[in-house]
Amino acid sequence: MERSGRMQLLVNSNDGKELRVLKASRFQADTYQYAWEQQVLLPGCDP
Repeated sequence: MERSGRMQLLVNSNDGKELRVLKASRFQADTYQYAWEQQVLLPGCDP
């Protein structure tokens, strides 16, 4: 992030539907990484 502020990391489907908010918080300007288990969003799984 270039500046401090509120950030949301979202997962969207191919058609643009929001499936899940993975992270939502206020962050300081810095570089971040986020690891998540994509298996929870496989077709047929309840988001």
